[in-house]
Amino acid sequence: MHSSRLARRVTAVAAALLGALAAVVVPTVSAQAADACTTRTTTQAFASFGDTNNYFAIGGGTFESGDLSYFGLTGGPSVVTENEPWRVLGSTHARSLALPAGATLTATFCVQVGEDSMRLFAKSPGVSGGSLTTKTTVSTAYGSALTSTTMGGAARAWTPSPRIPLVNVSGPDGKQYVTLSITNTGTGTWLVDDILVDPWKTL
Repeated sequence: MHSSRLARRVTAVAAALLGALAAVVVPTVSAQAADACTTRTTTQAFASFGDTNNYFAIGGGTFESGDLSYFGLTGGPSVVTENEPWRVLGSTHARSLALPAGATLTATFCVQVGEDSMRLFAKSPGVSGGSLTTKTTVSTAYGSALTSTTMGGAARAWTPSPRIPLVNVSGPDGKQYVTLSITNTGTGTWLVDDILVDPWKTL
């Protein structure tokens, strides 16, 4: 009888430990992130700027559909009828996202080991103090890493962002979950378009 009770207790403790371990290993992610580590459709989006790497768009990252349900939004971002002028993802593309002063866009998506950077296009409002801050937090149960990049510019013009690092903190399945935030930390309204990830490791 005593051995039977002890066996039941050991089984219950083991089940609890396994449940806790599963909760740690699998991060909570959005529906977009959960199914995003799949086959990539890529293009040399920044070839005109000397970057011949291939890139793919994150879910909703072209803003062409007008669907902002992929993102968390604060401060009144909205889709507008102006595209980055090079139309790197298609000649018919005609939209981008407007970020008023203080507004933020956030997104969560999945990247694989080696998908270690991203870029986007942005248009400065051309006013003193205009700045756009992009933060990426890459996370798994094994750690997290934050990077931050700020763009500025006195000219009211579109420009590609610099390379934004996605630091490798991969778990055993090779997947990492990126939380991206893009914030207008200055004055005026910035435009953002074509949020793209490089699927090949930068050497």
